[in-house]
Amino acid sequence: MLHSEGTTSEVRDGHGIAHPQAEVRSGLPQGPQQLSLEDLIRLAGPLAESYFEHQERAHQRELQFDTEELRQEVAWRKTLLLTGGVLGTAVLGIAGLLFYVGRDQTALDLIKLVVALAGAAFGGYGVARGRQRETRGDE
Repeated sequence: MLHSEGTTSEVRDGHGIAHPQAEVRSGLPQGPQQLSLEDLIRLAGPLAESYFEHQERAHQRELQFDTEELRQEVAWRKTLLLTGGVLGTAVLGIAGLLFYVGRDQTALDLIKLVVALAGAAFGGYGVARGRQRETRGDE
């Protein structure tokens, strides 16, 4: 039989032997009472606060990840454009030199080769990006 909250009570087993048992104190009302709205808010407040803190931290991590991913993408595109510009300038310079010395056909063949290679590289890059987006689920 249980007595008031926070005291020791006796529980009798099937043989009639009394065993002392300490009650566990809690902030919740004992017995068949229902919790009031104020009690529920008071008890759920720390849980809700913790939940929203975790959500905010998860959102911040996601933003940091997305920012880093964009930074890497911008750096990659700058490198790609710079490399393409340097190579294009070099090919045009060599082709101009070949035109100047009278090797017109060689200069045209060089330009055709570079344009074909650049088109293949650009097309392959586009196909690879399309497949990467399909696997990630992006649109």
